[in-house]
Amino acid sequence: MTIDPRAIQQWDAMMTELDKLIHQHEPVIEQEGSFLHIIEAISAEAVDNYHSLRQAYFNDAQTPIAWACRNLLELAVFAEFVIESNSNAKTFAEDRLIDGHQIAVLVQRLEEWGGVSSHAQATVDLYVKQIKSENIARTDFTPVHQMAKGGLKKEFSTVNKLCSKLVHPTAWSLLTNDKKAERFPQASEILFVFGAKYFMTLCAAFMPHIRQYGLRPKPL
Repeated sequence: MTIDPRAIQQWDAMMTELDKLIHQHEPVIEQEGSFLHIIEAISAEAVDNYHSLRQAYFNDAQTPIAWACRNLLELAVFAEFVIESNSNAKTFAEDRLIDGHQIAVLVQRLEEWGGVSSHAQATVDLYVKQIKSENIARTDFTPVHQMAKGGLKKEFSTVNKLCSKLVHPTAWSLLTNDKKAERFPQASEILFVFGAKYFMTLCAAFMPHIRQYGLRPKPL
């Protein structure tokens, strides 16, 4: 498939418009500051991944295209999830502590296996304290596929599985590595289009929401 250069220009312009819109708003109350932090974090990561997707496409480098496409899919899911309600935004914010605690525990385990003094224990204790202070009863983060709805939910498993096969070492990837993009010459274009679509989905979630509700989740 051939990608119309005008479509790429449109996607590039949307990226600039999203960044401009977000920075036009300043938080007034604490809730708005927290919500802005979520939107900025997701948007910044999306812009970085769109850049990576775009560059990899022009280099016909399928592994980074797949990485960026997969990341943009998950970021689009996050975007639609957090604007849906204050409860969803709160859940997403809480997941940072659950994730962080799990990471710290795993790092601590590696330290134990490596027979080195633990530097992670203080971080583990800090996360436990923060989790208690925010009254978080959950012990597991919310899986991305559970956040997904509509078209993203329908596509999530297929796109995630495809991209994973293109980025992780497998018998197929190792034993056919000499052929590079020739293995599936059409894959670069289709992954670029889907990655760009997920970036547009994120923009379509955030931009109308900010124009209508500002820096607050959708009211009940």
